[in-house]
Formats: sequence, structure tokens, C-alpha cells
Amino acid sequence: MYHNTVNAQKREIIRNEAQTKAYHIIYESCADTHPKLAWDMHSDCPYIDEDRLGSMNGQLAWAMLKESLDPSKRTRRDERLYEFLYAVFCDHPCHDGVTPDEFTAEVDAFLTNVLPYMERKPTAESASIEIIEHMPKSLSEAGQRIKTALKSEGNLEDQEVVLERCQVAVDIAKRLTGLSTPIPTPISAEKLADAAKRGATIEVLR
Repeated sequence: MYHNTVNAQKREIIRNEAQTKAYHIIYESCADTHPKLAWDMHSDCPYIDEDRLGSMNGQLAWAMLKESLDPSKRTRRDERLYEFLYAVFCDHPCHDGVTPDEFTAEVDAFLTNVLPYMERKPTAESASIEIIEHMPKSLSEAGQRIKTALKSEGNLEDQEVVLERCQVAVDIAKRLTGLSTPIPTPISAEKLADAAKRGATIEVLR
């Protein structure tokens, strides 16, 4: 009987040490990236019963971490964050002279890191319009024509197609602004939009 009691106590010590070690690994993994969660773990995970004082509940810490990673569970703070990021994207179009790669990177970040996590998502058409309007303001007329063309084609909800058209328009505008000699005849926004629709290059406009 004595040996059974001693062995049970040893197993309990080993279990508590393992739980505490697991807690510290999980806690440290989110201390910098998710300080609120780390603080909740620090508050909720210590064992309070007399036999395990000083030990930490690693199993509870793991459950808290898993729950925090569930994309279906969003706090109001999360919702406000993504609403704010959406507003930033909508209110700050790219600057004149932006490169196609820079424009694409901003749109990709919007489509990948913001839009999927919004509680109240815009319609696919509204999101596409925001992508078009994210082009520099100097391309607003070209954007309007791209929007009209895509709507007539039935492609305005296809963000991949929208991005491709905008990339061409941005690329043409970038190369026009980078020319070392002035262009004799100004290129109209209509020509720019039409070229973008066809996937044309700058040579078509010269």
C-alpha cells in the first residue's frame, strides 16, 4: 500500500511538471503576438488546489489557444479591426506612378488578409469596385470604363479578372509617366481603358 501511494505521488508530480512545461511553451508562443490571450492564460491556468499549487494547467492553455485560432469566433474588437482595415483600403487609393507589382500587392493583401475575415462582407461586386477605385485617382476615368466593360461582360464579380484589367491599366500608366520624351498626342482615358480591356501594351497607344 505504501509503495502504491508513493508511486501515485510520483506520477502526480511528473504529470504536473509536464502540464507546467506545456503551459510555458504555449504561453511563450503567444506572449508577443497575442498578449491578451497570454494574460488570460496567466490568470486562468494556475492550479488552485493545495496539492498542485505552483503548477500550471497546460491542457487548459492548449484549449484556450485552439479556441483563439477558430476563425468562426470573432470578438467585437476583431470585427472593428477588419472594418477599419477595409476603410483604410477604400479611402487610400494608390499614388500616381505606382507599379503594377505594388498595386497587386496591396490588392492581394486586401483580398487575402482583410476581406475573408470581415463579419459584414461587401458583395463581390462592391469589393471589385473598390479594387478598381484603388487605382490612382488619375486613372478614375479609365477605371469607370473598365467597370462598365466588366459589367457588360458579366465579369464584375470576378475579382481575378478585375485585378488583371487594373494591372494592365496601371502598367500602361506607369510606363507612360516613365517616358523620357513627351508624348506628342495626349492619350485619353478612353484609349487607356480600351487598351487595358484588350490587354494591350504601350506600343498600341503610340
